[in-house]
Amino acid sequence: MQVLHTSDLHGRYKPLLRALAQDDYDLWIDTGDLLPNPNRDRHGHDWHATNRTHQSKWLGFKSLAKRIAEALDGRPAILVRGNHDFVSLAQRLKPRGVPVTELTAGVSVEHGEHRFAGFGEVVRHHGRWSGEVEQGAFEPLVRATMDQAPTVLCTHSPAYGVLDQVDTSVATDDAHIGVRALAQALEHGAHDVRLHLFGHVHETAGQQVDRFGVRCSNGALGFAIHTL
Repeated sequence: MQVLHTSDLHGRYKPLLRALAQDDYDLWIDTGDLLPNPNRDRHGHDWHATNRTHQSKWLGFKSLAKRIAEALDGRPAILVRGNHDFVSLAQRLKPRGVPVTELTAGVSVEHGEHRFAGFGEVVRHHGRWSGEVEQGAFEPLVRATMDQAPTVLCTHSPAYGVLDQVDTSVATDDAHIGVRALAQALEHGAHDVRLHLFGHVHETAGQQVDRFGVRCSNGALGFAIHTL
């Protein structure tokens, strides 16, 4: 099985449509931050509501659900919402006949011989983005995800210490912004994960590393094909 992995495109839909129109993959996985945000924060407004409105209008104006469905041409999709995604693209793809699954903690799907599970939450930073969770509160999300016994893990955030180092000028108190509970589960827990797909950290975009017996791949800002 050939998997097309995308992440952190932040509204760059034209290269996405070109990639989806290719014939060299069987399954599309996007691990979040697919949608654009408004150019500026309107001080005093509800930032979540502003983003929901902006992204809903953008999807409609670009006819993106229709165009993605046409490019997929019947191929399945797995989507994870990132901290910059305030609306669900999956909900717009389903009525167009796309066999799509939006992964959240406790949800999994099988394709071929592999089971896919994951979540979109990230470690709290600004406090205004979607799905921000305090570092110490991830254990239930990780447990619900790993209980699905995935062979392929799909999250927006990396595990702590795995391609998760950011510019210290934008980090709150730690240059590593990955999820500690996820690193603990992968390093010390019994699991069948062989591939971890994620994004979120632009500084390590496109890099891969083997940790915990798992191939960890940061697909941020681009496109990659993985053979399962």
